[in-house]
Amino acid sequence: MLKFLWHNIKHSIMKQRLMTVLLVAVQLFSVMVIAFSYGLINHYNFKIDEKESTVLIYDFTGINYEAKEGEEQYQYVSKESIDKFLEDVLPYIEKKLDYFFLMGPLDGYMFECSSGYEKGAFKLSTQLKRNIGVAEGEMFTDEQMNSSDKIIVANQVAVDSDWCVEIAGERYQAVGLLSKEYLDNMVFVPYKVLPAGAKVYYISLLFKEPLFESEYKEIVSMVKDAFGDTLSIPEFEGIDNESSNRVYKDIMFVTVFLIIVCVVNYCIMYKYLLDKRRREFAITRICGCTKYKAGIVYMIELIGVSAITLVAGLMMYHYWILPKAIEQFNYIGLFYSSRVYLTISCIYMGTLSLAYLVLVCKFIRKTPVALIKEV
Repeated sequence: MLKFLWHNIKHSIMKQRLMTVLLVAVQLFSVMVIAFSYGLINHYNFKIDEKESTVLIYDFTGINYEAKEGEEQYQYVSKESIDKFLEDVLPYIEKKLDYFFLMGPLDGYMFECSSGYEKGAFKLSTQLKRNIGVAEGEMFTDEQMNSSDKIIVANQVAVDSDWCVEIAGERYQAVGLLSKEYLDNMVFVPYKVLPAGAKVYYISLLFKEPLFESEYKEIVSMVKDAFGDTLSIPEFEGIDNESSNRVYKDIMFVTVFLIIVCVVNYCIMYKYLLDKRRREFAITRICGCTKYKAGIVYMIELIGVSAITLVAGLMMYHYWILPKAIEQFNYIGLFYSSRVYLTISCIYMGTLSLAYLVLVCKFIRKTPVALIKEV
């Protein structure tokens, strides 16, 4: 029996190499798709037991819109306090942050800082990437956002013949000129080269994903620690998270459906391989091999190959694909365990075994004469 089994495997590798490689590749890919689909469904059905924000912008301002004549309309926070705030808040909100925005007066100019943040470094914000309002030159690069070069994007009337602007005793080199739609005293400056004496009355955080209420409260705590009561704090606008959990059996139903689709594809490919062995099978039957013994050999071969590709596919998924998937789907990693992998494996192998049994029984019940006539 072992000799017959080895002969079949060798035949597949030597004479049906392309189909064998394709079959193994399809099974590996299918196993990884099944495992990923299970996690993805759970990710989107994961219930967060707290409110989720309905807005993506939170503005913290020192503007008193109800100020009467003679009253101070603006309250400012210092560059030093902003440094402390950004040092705390940026690592905390990095995954959800699109960019932060600052505005304030600077030695007769009105400056704006707009910056993204990733892996401990500033980067050009999506707002500035569009180069909106740049008449000549260009906006900053990601490298310039993190350099100590004193560069600026200013209105044409603010720069001298060398495209320079003097601010707080320092000369800034303009890399781009703003269009006339901006005020004459408007300038864009990378945060890294903002002078120490700069004052800010407007801080805005723009997000790619909604905040949870607990995240909002943590940010508010950081704002109060850094600025006290200087800046007004927006109210949290949120709703209960509506992505409620689906029943476990519904999730597994989708997994089973994918498995069945894969099994149909496997059987079509395996039927092709078995059809190519009709002559060899007919000869072994004539030489005394019973159809039951041949059926057992074929089942061991089919199930063995599938079991090996199952284990290999799950390991490739768990160690290579899942860590990358977690970066995009935050909750997907919460739903995998040895028990989950075992459940998926049992359903997978059980369904395959039944399909293979039907396929093999249909094949081996043919007589040697019928097999030879079909060749």
